Amino acid sequence: KELLAFKKGLAHPSICAQVIGKDMSSFSSSLLINKGLDEGIKLDMPVAANLGLVGRVSEVGRHMSRVILITDPNLKVSAIAQTTRDVGVIEGYTGGLCRMKYIDVNAKLLKNDIVLTLGHGKLYPKGYPIGIVVSYKKDFNRLYHIAIVKPFTDFSKLEEVFCLEVD
Repeated sequence: KELLAFKKGLAHPSICAQVIGKDMSSFSSSLLINKGLDEGIKLDMPVAANLGLVGRVSEVGRHMSRVILITDPNLKVSAIAQTTRDVGVIEGYTGGLCRMKYIDVNAKLLKNDIVLTLGHGKLYPKGYPIGIVVSYKKDFNRLYHIAIVKPFTDFSKLEEVFCLEVD
């Protein structure tokens, strides 16, 4: 019921897929899904679950695809804090967390603030939930600040995803 309600609320058409495999090593974080080219999946499609952004399609086969997760250090997503509107770039970190880098040194980011996709570029639509800020401290010896973000999605329990058709 939650997935159907989420799909109805999506701003973009989507293709529902089941998770059929997981790779959660310390070097990469990805999922295998049961849809591919023949079902309309395309390279770089954003992937979401009912709680928020999951990642993007990184490889496509005829009937199966690989999704790189937002917890993978190789994936970058422009992001914005919901309350303070501070911007940064989300990338994978350790322990199933993400970090938000390149936050302006004058930012007023808040702990427990919700982080959303910023929508710059054409890859990720604007306003999809990513996670919540769990820690942020200012370090004035850097050119930018870093926050730790806990994704809303529990990737270890993920069974279904939506591949978003964004043009």
